[in-house]
Amino acid sequence: MATREIFDICVNQHMGIGGENQVYLDLTHMDPDYLTQKLGGILEIYEKFVGVDPRYEPMKIFPGVHYSMGGLWTQYVRGNYAPSEPQPAHVSGTTPACDTEVGRGMLPGAPTNMMTNIEGLYAFGEVNFAFHGANRLGANALLSCIFDGLFSGVSVANYLSDGTPSTASAESISAGVYEQAVAAEDAKLKAIFDTATEGEASDETNPYIIGREMGEEMTAAATVVREEARLEQCRGKIAELRDRCTRLKLADGATWTNQALSYARSLGDMLVIAEAMVSGAVLRQESRGAHYRSDYPDRDDERFYKHTYASFDHATGNARIEHIPVQADLVAPRARTYGSVDVDDKKETTTQETASAGA
Repeated sequence: MATREIFDICVNQHMGIGGENQVYLDLTHMDPDYLTQKLGGILEIYEKFVGVDPRYEPMKIFPGVHYSMGGLWTQYVRGNYAPSEPQPAHVSGTTPACDTEVGRGMLPGAPTNMMTNIEGLYAFGEVNFAFHGANRLGANALLSCIFDGLFSGVSVANYLSDGTPSTASAESISAGVYEQAVAAEDAKLKAIFDTATEGEASDETNPYIIGREMGEEMTAAATVVREEARLEQCRGKIAELRDRCTRLKLADGATWTNQALSYARSLGDMLVIAEAMVSGAVLRQESRGAHYRSDYPDRDDERFYKHTYASFDHATGNARIEHIPVQADLVAPRARTYGSVDVDDKKETTTQETASAGA
């Protein structure tokens, strides 16, 4: 089955059903009892809301946004395995390109494996930048959750026994560190409460309206299919929304169980992330995985075989974008061609022809 970005390309090239933003997912060739066993809950929900049994009629679908292919940057220590040349692929019946020999990939037990830039704070599972690269494949979420715990749990234990906690306990930290953090959070709350007003807020200052506009703009400009002029337009809209976010009007001024307050605080963070995503997409002038630039349709390993690394610039309030080379020398990069043959191995197959085949 084609991956999400192929469906999205089909929609953006007006190849959807009746030109709309939906395509068919046809499961009717599969045994209905098998589908019920494997996908019973999902199919039942679809039938309930659409009124069609997807075991016997193709489903109409749209690739919705439900996962972020990225996350907190974490540190790691490389192992000492250095092959003479990377392996292009594993061939069944031969020695695997990577086995479980100690020293390959990350160095087992290194205290900084999966540690964030805050010493002692680790990011395991889907919260970190993960293993999938430019596209998230099915079950990779399970991989990140299981692997991080199994492989890097010992790193935490080693940090506790041999790192800073072994020589400096939490009690030795000045109380001023805690008090300063609390004061900063209290200031954020006060800034929001100072604008609170009883009654309905206008669309201009309503956090829920701002959040909806952000979602609509990001869906239109920054999902799979992207183009520079539209991304720049989106970046301008985000700047407008961030400005409006500084003048929020809450209909609820309570300090307890205030859902509007929780959402308002989250909204500010979401807009920062949105700006980082769009800025990264503008700078990545190529197509790779689920990032398809219609104005740069080919993959460019020479310039962009790199991670997009975003950090917050306190001086400007915006994201600072850097590119960090990918360290994946155990396996050579190759294109995903979705079954096509005679394709340049350095070019992603994201043309309209392939999209038609994938759908």
